[in-house]
Amino acid sequence: GITTSIRHVSNGPWVRSMENEDIEKMNRGLPLLWLGLMMALFLCVLPQDLSAVEYTLADLYRIALQNAEQIKISQENLTIAETGKDKAMSLLYPRLSSFASYTRFSQAKYGDSTNLGSVTLPGSLIQPSESGTWGARLDESLSLSGRELTALTISKENIQKTPMIWSPPNRNTC
Repeated sequence: GITTSIRHVSNGPWVRSMENEDIEKMNRGLPLLWLGLMMALFLCVLPQDLSAVEYTLADLYRIALQNAEQIKISQENLTIAETGKDKAMSLLYPRLSSFASYTRFSQAKYGDSTNLGSVTLPGSLIQPSESGTWGARLDESLSLSGRELTALTISKENIQKTPMIWSPPNRNTC
């Protein structure tokens, strides 16, 4: 094996030989020494950003207002997306429309009477004293291309894509 000689001048000449086991013991300690030095150096030059941040009450208030604004924007975006779904759904519902009118006149008006020999026929009614009309209509329109169903599908996807910073209230509970 490898032998090392150490000579000490003050105590006289003497020689000591080191075996391979002694050298391996020294080499095992070197990585630990190196690691310790690196840790000490790292702690000395540790950036201040890694330490805990202190906030003032004004800072916390400002952060809370920013978060509240983001939550409100998220809520409004969800409301817009849900309104879009309602509009798309309304294209699938049939439309019912109704109308009514009522008119009251000051007096009824008749046309001239007709004489047929000995029989006199009264004149026909031109304007009654009151008149009313009413009606209802039911319409349904669907396109052949399925435009209404496509709009509904897109509106549902928009609701799912809306970022949720907050959790909406459960509408099934009071």
